[in-house]
Formats: sequence, structure tokens, C-alpha cells
Amino acid sequence: MREVQVLQATKTAPNSRGRNSNYAVQIDRIRVAAYCRVSTDGDEQLGSFESQKLYYEEKIRKNKEWAMAGIFADEAITGTKIDKREGFQEMIRKCLNGEIDMKQAVSWYEKGASQGNPECMEILGCLYFQGEEGVDRDYAKAFEWLNRCEEAGSLQSASKLGYLYMKGEGCTADENKAKELFERAAQTECDGYALYELGFIYERKNESPEDLERAAQCYQKAIEMGNESASRRFSHFKKGLFGRWKITY
Repeated sequence: MREVQVLQATKTAPNSRGRNSNYAVQIDRIRVAAYCRVSTDGDEQLGSFESQKLYYEEKIRKNKEWAMAGIFADEAITGTKIDKREGFQEMIRKCLNGEIDMKQAVSWYEKGASQGNPECMEILGCLYFQGEEGVDRDYAKAFEWLNRCEEAGSLQSASKLGYLYMKGEGCTADENKAKELFERAAQTECDGYALYELGFIYERKNESPEDLERAAQCYQKAIEMGNESASRRFSHFKKGLFGRWKITY
């Protein structure tokens, strides 16, 4: 969405009676925001953090075609998942409310991603994965950027890429790769969805009592994190006479 700023012109124009009068000129300005983040709370990093904010404030204010829509920031360690970064989430909410030009934001993320910035790759991948107002869901593009971020060794939203590999969305299905990503997400991101998918993988495998034991453990942890799908699956698990899990339907 664009902001319209009305400025009084300094020149005059004749009116219908032959006299001169001031008239207003409409100038379209793109509402631009910036996002800053550092990964640690060290003094050097926090100094860089302040420098980033000052740089973007100055850059936006100097461009007469832009209107400042805010500087959003996550200071120091805010977790390994994008949805735990409050500054980033606030920026996205403002995009969805039309307070920031979402298409312009995506354009900047694409520039950053094409220049090899891993964080831009991940944010872009997540936007295409989820689909937001102004950004159509596109699993092929989501896979492209999330996978490039993974290849760069910087992916933090492992469960999303795991989902794409599991379902074969935007890529060739690969359950082993999906399992690897879900395991990482479960360990490093405390991701209830990843635990649910791991439980389902072990449940389908069901080649030994240990598989059902692992499935039950994953479902139980996912339930603790509020995953309703895990709760439904686990409702079919019962312990037999010798304490082994079995599935009843």
C-alpha cells in the first residue's frame, strides 16, 4: 500500500474567474521499513546493531520517494526460529495490515537473497511457504530459498524444509532427508510439529517394538507443546500386557 502525502505547491494556477490560487500536489511515497538483528549479545555485536539502525533510518529519510514505516529489530539471541523474533513478527503484521508495502519488502529480500544473504533466503522461503497477503504461497520458491539456506549451513526453520521433502512439494520427496530435518528441528527448535512428524514416521515404519516406543515418545512430547494432531494419533496407542505399545483402531 502507498501513502499519499499532500503538499501545498509554491506556484499558482488560474481559477475559473481568472484569479490565481494555490493548488495541492499529490506525491506517492512507498512506505519502507527496515529489519535489523544481531546473533549474540557481545558488545561488538550490539555496537553493530545500533549502527544498522542508524544506517537504515538515515537511508530511508534521505529518499524523497520513501516514507518511514518503522525500524524493527531483534537484539541479541531471540531464539533459532523466525516466529520467536518479536521485531520481525511485528514487521510482518504491519505488512499484512497494509502499513508497509509487502511487495516492496519481498523485492528487497529477493535482492538480499540473490546476493547470498542467508537470513534473506530464510525469510523469503518462509514467506513463500506460508503465503501471506501480497505474497502467494509457492512451494517451489519456498524450497529453492530454504534449501539454499540449508546448503549455506544457516537454516533455522528446519521443519518447514522437512515438510517440503516429506510431501514432495517443490522438490522430489525424500523421507530420509525429511526425517533428518525433523530430528534437528525437534532438538534445536523445540518444534512440536517436527516431533509429530517424527512420531508418524516411526509409527508407519513399525518394524519393531522400539519403533512404536519412539513414536509414542515423540507424540507425547508434541502433545506437551500443544500439537493436536499428535494427540489424535496418540489416542490410538495402548500398552499391552507386557508394557509394550500397540495401536488400536
